[in-house]
Amino acid sequence: MSELSTEAIVLRRVDYGDADLILTLMTRSAGKLSALARSARRSRRRFGGALMSFGVSTVELKRRPRAELWTMQSAMPGKTFPGIAADMVALAHASYGTELVRELVAPEVAEPEIFDLLVCLYRELGEHGGHPPALRVFELHLLRHLGLEPSFARCTRCGTEAEERFAEGAVFESDAGGAICRVCAAASTGLGVRPLGNPARQLLAQCAALGSIDAARSMAADREGAREARNLMLLLLQSQIGRPL
Repeated sequence: MSELSTEAIVLRRVDYGDADLILTLMTRSAGKLSALARSARRSRRRFGGALMSFGVSTVELKRRPRAELWTMQSAMPGKTFPGIAADMVALAHASYGTELVRELVAPEVAEPEIFDLLVCLYRELGEHGGHPPALRVFELHLLRHLGLEPSFARCTRCGTEAEERFAEGAVFESDAGGAICRVCAAASTGLGVRPLGNPARQLLAQCAALGSIDAARSMAADREGAREARNLMLLLLQSQIGRPL
Protein backbone atom coordinates (compact mmCIF):
# COMPACT_ATOMS: atom_id res chain seq x y z
CA MET A 1 0.00 0.00 0.00
CA SER A 2 1.43 3.37 -1.07
CA GLU A 3 0.68 6.44 1.03
CA LEU A 4 1.10 10.09 0.13
CA SER A 5 0.62 13.33 2.03
CA THR A 6 1.08 16.42 -0.12
CA GLU A 7 -0.24 19.78 -1.23
CA ALA A 8 -2.62 19.49 -4.17
CA ILE A 9 -4.60 21.55 -6.67
CA VAL A 10 -7.79 20.19 -8.23
CA LEU A 11 -7.45 20.21 -12.01
CA ARG A 12 -10.73 18.42 -12.77
CA ARG A 13 -13.72 16.93 -10.95
CA VAL A 14 -15.90 14.18 -12.44
CA ASP A 15 -18.99 12.83 -10.69
CA TYR A 16 -18.86 9.08 -10.16
CA GLY A 17 -21.69 6.92 -8.88
CA ASP A 18 -24.15 8.39 -6.39
CA ALA A 19 -21.77 10.45 -4.28
CA ASP A 20 -18.13 9.88 -5.30
CA LEU A 21 -15.77 12.09 -7.26
CA ILE A 22 -12.88 11.18 -9.52
CA LEU A 23 -10.33 13.97 -9.25
CA THR A 24 -7.39 14.94 -11.39
CA LEU A 25 -4.89 16.55 -9.03
CA MET A 26 -1.66 18.44 -9.48
CA THR A 27 0.37 17.58 -6.41
CA ARG A 28 3.60 19.17 -5.27
CA SER A 29 5.49 15.94 -4.54
CA ALA A 30 4.06 13.43 -7.04
CA GLY A 31 2.93 15.51 -10.02
CA LYS A 32 -0.38 14.96 -11.76
CA LEU A 33 -2.43 12.00 -10.59
CA SER A 34 -6.00 10.71 -10.42
CA ALA A 35 -7.79 9.94 -7.18
CA LEU A 36 -11.16 8.62 -6.03
CA ALA A 37 -12.83 10.64 -3.28
CA ARG A 38 -15.52 8.40 -1.84
CA SER A 39 -18.75 10.14 -0.76
CA ALA A 40 -17.13 13.51 -1.49
CA ARG A 41 -20.42 14.95 -2.79
CA ARG A 42 -22.16 13.90 0.43
CA SER A 43 -19.60 14.39 3.23
CA ARG A 44 -18.91 18.06 3.96
CA ARG A 45 -17.15 17.28 7.23
CA ARG A 46 -14.62 14.98 5.62
CA PHE A 47 -13.53 17.18 2.73
CA GLY A 48 -15.12 20.58 3.41
CA GLY A 49 -14.10 23.15 0.79
CA ALA A 50 -10.81 21.43 0.06
CA LEU A 51 -11.89 20.09 -3.34
CA MET A 52 -12.90 23.39 -4.90
CA SER A 53 -11.16 24.85 -7.95
CA PHE A 54 -8.36 27.44 -7.81
CA GLY A 55 -7.06 26.64 -4.35
CA VAL A 56 -4.37 24.60 -2.59
CA SER A 57 -5.23 21.84 -0.13
CA THR A 58 -3.32 19.26 1.86
CA VAL A 59 -4.46 15.76 0.93
CA GLU A 60 -3.87 12.28 2.31
CA LEU A 61 -3.87 9.58 -0.39
CA LYS A 62 -3.46 5.83 -0.50
CA ARG A 63 -3.14 3.36 -3.36
CA ARG A 64 -3.15 -0.41 -3.44
CA PRO A 65 -0.57 -2.24 -5.58
CA ARG A 66 -1.48 -2.21 -9.30
CA ALA A 67 -4.47 0.08 -8.72
CA GLU A 68 -4.94 2.83 -11.33
CA LEU A 69 -6.51 5.35 -8.95
CA TRP A 70 -5.35 6.69 -5.63
CA THR A 71 -7.98 6.88 -2.88
CA MET A 72 -8.34 10.16 -1.05
CA GLN A 73 -8.49 9.63 2.70
CA SER A 74 -8.85 13.27 3.69
CA ALA A 75 -8.34 16.82 2.44
CA MET A 76 -7.83 20.06 4.35
CA PRO A 77 -8.21 23.44 2.65
CA GLY A 78 -5.16 25.68 2.58
CA LYS A 79 -4.52 28.67 0.31
CA THR A 80 -7.55 30.16 -1.40
CA PHE A 81 -7.83 32.98 -3.92
CA PRO A 82 -11.41 34.29 -3.64
CA GLY A 83 -10.74 37.26 -5.91
CA ILE A 84 -10.72 34.93 -8.93
CA ALA A 85 -14.44 34.19 -8.67
CA ALA A 86 -15.26 37.91 -8.49
CA ASP A 87 -13.62 38.74 -11.84
CA MET A 88 -14.85 37.05 -15.03
CA VAL A 89 -11.55 37.65 -16.86
CA ALA A 90 -9.57 36.26 -13.91
CA LEU A 91 -11.91 33.26 -13.78
CA ALA A 92 -11.41 32.59 -17.49
CA HIS A 93 -7.62 32.92 -17.20
CA ALA A 94 -7.50 30.64 -14.14
CA SER A 95 -9.60 28.01 -15.92
CA TYR A 96 -7.36 28.21 -18.98
CA GLY A 97 -4.16 27.90 -16.93
CA THR A 98 -5.61 24.92 -15.08
CA GLU A 99 -6.53 23.25 -18.37
CA LEU A 100 -3.02 23.76 -19.76
CA VAL A 101 -1.43 22.05 -16.76
CA ARG A 102 -3.94 19.21 -16.92
CA GLU A 103 -3.35 18.59 -20.62
CA LEU A 104 0.41 19.15 -20.91
CA VAL A 105 1.89 17.64 -17.74
CA ALA A 106 2.72 13.94 -17.81
CA PRO A 107 1.10 11.81 -15.07
CA GLU A 108 2.96 10.97 -11.86
CA VAL A 109 6.12 12.91 -12.65
CA ALA A 110 7.08 15.31 -9.86
CA GLU A 111 6.96 18.88 -11.21
CA PRO A 112 7.16 21.18 -8.16
CA GLU A 113 8.12 24.18 -10.34
CA ILE A 114 4.92 23.79 -12.36
CA PHE A 115 2.88 23.39 -9.18
CA ASP A 116 4.34 26.66 -7.86
CA LEU A 117 3.83 28.36 -11.24
CA LEU A 118 0.11 27.56 -11.18
CA VAL A 119 -0.17 28.83 -7.59
CA CYS A 120 1.56 32.06 -8.67
CA LEU A 121 -0.95 32.47 -11.50
CA TYR A 122 -3.87 32.01 -9.09
CA ARG A 123 -2.33 34.52 -6.66
CA GLU A 124 -1.80 37.13 -9.37
CA LEU A 125 -5.32 36.70 -10.74
CA GLY A 126 -6.90 36.71 -7.29
CA GLU A 127 -5.13 39.89 -6.20
CA HIS A 128 -4.88 41.89 -9.43
CA GLY A 129 -7.39 40.41 -11.88
CA GLY A 130 -6.75 39.05 -15.33
CA HIS A 131 -4.33 40.75 -17.69
CA PRO A 132 -2.99 39.16 -20.91
CA PRO A 133 0.78 39.65 -20.34
CA ALA A 134 0.57 37.60 -17.12
CA LEU A 135 -1.06 34.78 -19.05
CA ARG A 136 1.62 34.94 -21.74
CA VAL A 137 4.32 34.70 -19.03
CA PHE A 138 2.52 31.70 -17.52
CA GLU A 139 2.26 29.94 -20.90
CA LEU A 140 5.91 30.51 -21.78
CA HIS A 141 7.25 29.51 -18.35
CA LEU A 142 5.09 26.38 -18.39
CA LEU A 143 6.48 25.39 -21.79
CA ARG A 144 10.00 26.11 -20.53
CA HIS A 145 9.59 23.72 -17.60
CA LEU A 146 8.31 21.08 -20.03
CA GLY A 147 11.22 21.56 -22.44
CA LEU A 148 8.91 22.99 -25.13
CA GLU A 149 9.65 26.72 -24.92
CA PRO A 150 9.45 28.55 -28.27
CA SER A 151 12.04 31.13 -29.31
CA PHE A 152 10.93 34.68 -30.06
CA ALA A 153 14.14 36.57 -29.29
CA ARG A 154 16.02 34.94 -32.19
CA CYS A 155 15.30 33.09 -35.43
CA THR A 156 14.89 29.39 -34.77
CA ARG A 157 16.61 28.56 -38.08
CA CYS A 158 19.66 30.85 -38.34
CA GLY A 159 19.81 32.21 -34.79
CA THR A 160 19.84 35.89 -35.72
CA GLU A 161 18.59 38.47 -33.24
CA ALA A 162 18.87 41.38 -35.69
CA GLU A 163 15.73 43.53 -35.43
CA GLU A 164 15.80 44.46 -39.13
CA ARG A 165 15.40 40.79 -40.03
CA PHE A 166 12.06 40.75 -38.16
CA ALA A 167 10.72 44.14 -39.29
CA GLU A 168 8.68 42.69 -42.16
CA GLY A 169 8.18 39.27 -43.72
CA ALA A 170 8.97 37.21 -40.62
CA VAL A 171 6.77 34.23 -39.75
CA PHE A 172 5.90 32.05 -36.79
CA GLU A 173 6.15 28.28 -37.28
CA SER A 174 4.73 26.08 -34.55
CA ASP A 175 6.59 22.96 -35.74
CA ALA A 176 9.91 24.81 -35.73
CA GLY A 177 9.17 26.20 -32.29
CA GLY A 178 9.03 29.95 -32.73
CA ALA A 179 10.02 32.93 -34.85
CA ILE A 180 11.54 32.65 -38.33
CA CYS A 181 13.25 35.76 -39.72
CA ARG A 182 12.29 37.12 -43.15
CA VAL A 183 15.43 35.67 -44.76
CA CYS A 184 14.64 32.13 -43.59
CA ALA A 185 10.85 32.46 -43.99
CA ALA A 186 10.80 31.19 -47.59
CA ALA A 187 11.58 27.69 -46.31
CA SER A 188 8.63 27.73 -43.91
CA THR A 189 5.40 26.25 -45.31
CA GLY A 190 2.46 24.35 -43.90
CA LEU A 191 -0.57 24.76 -41.66
CA GLY A 192 1.46 25.80 -38.64
CA VAL A 193 2.99 28.86 -40.31
CA ARG A 194 1.62 32.35 -39.63
CA PRO A 195 2.85 35.88 -40.40
CA LEU A 196 4.66 37.34 -37.40
CA GLY A 197 4.40 41.02 -36.61
CA ASN A 198 7.31 42.53 -34.75
CA PRO A 199 5.18 44.00 -31.89
CA ALA A 200 3.83 40.52 -31.10
CA ARG A 201 7.28 38.96 -31.36
CA GLN A 202 8.79 41.58 -29.07
CA LEU A 203 5.98 41.18 -26.55
CA LEU A 204 6.45 37.41 -26.39
CA ALA A 205 10.23 37.73 -26.15
CA GLN A 206 9.83 40.17 -23.26
CA CYS A 207 7.34 37.89 -21.50
CA ALA A 208 9.73 34.93 -21.85
CA ALA A 209 12.55 36.98 -20.31
CA LEU A 210 10.56 37.99 -17.21
CA GLY A 211 11.45 36.16 -14.02
CA SER A 212 7.94 35.95 -12.58
CA ILE A 213 4.28 36.33 -13.46
CA ASP A 214 3.76 39.40 -11.29
CA ALA A 215 6.48 41.26 -13.25
CA ALA A 216 4.11 41.29 -16.24
CA ARG A 217 1.89 43.79 -14.42
CA SER A 218 4.07 46.68 -15.53
CA MET A 219 4.12 45.67 -19.20
CA ALA A 220 2.32 47.68 -21.86
CA ALA A 221 1.35 46.29 -25.26
CA ASP A 222 -0.59 47.66 -28.20
CA ARG A 223 -3.93 46.01 -28.82
CA GLU A 224 -3.03 44.41 -32.16
CA GLY A 225 0.30 43.07 -30.91
CA ALA A 226 -1.35 41.59 -27.81
CA ARG A 227 -4.09 39.95 -29.91
CA GLU A 228 -1.57 38.46 -32.33
CA ALA A 229 0.59 37.19 -29.45
CA ARG A 230 -2.46 35.49 -27.95
CA ASN A 231 -3.38 33.80 -31.24
CA LEU A 232 0.18 32.60 -31.83
CA MET A 233 0.38 31.05 -28.38
CA LEU A 234 -2.97 29.33 -28.89
CA LEU A 235 -1.70 27.92 -32.19
CA LEU A 236 1.46 26.63 -30.53
CA LEU A 237 -0.32 25.13 -27.53
CA GLN A 238 -3.00 23.48 -29.65
CA SER A 239 -0.28 21.87 -31.76
CA GLN A 240 1.14 20.36 -28.55
CA ILE A 241 -2.20 19.26 -27.10
CA GLY A 242 -3.74 18.11 -30.39
CA ARG A 243 -7.10 19.81 -29.97
CA PRO A 244 -8.58 23.30 -29.50
CA LEU A 245 -8.42 24.73 -25.99
